[in-house]
Amino acid sequence: MSADAPLLVVKDLTVSFRSDEGLVRAVGGISFSVEQREIVGVVGESGSGKSQTLLAIMGLIDSPNAIVSGSIRFMGQEL
Repeated sequence: MSADAPLLVVKDLTVSFRSDEGLVRAVGGISFSVEQREIVGVVGESGSGKSQTLLAIMGLIDSPNAIVSGSIRFMGQEL
């Protein structure tokens, strides 16, 4: 990873869950990057997908009903 490369790059992240009513999208295709030495806060209304976004980035969505798609790169490595 070069010194000027972003630390984290998220592209088109989508998190959906299967339910009895069908597919429910919790996060809809977000993209962002975090540069080295940058501090970032995630804010939004209740139910806007903040927790699901961060859980997906950390690989901690453990539900068999979850569908996670998109690209997450940390320090140049695809997660």
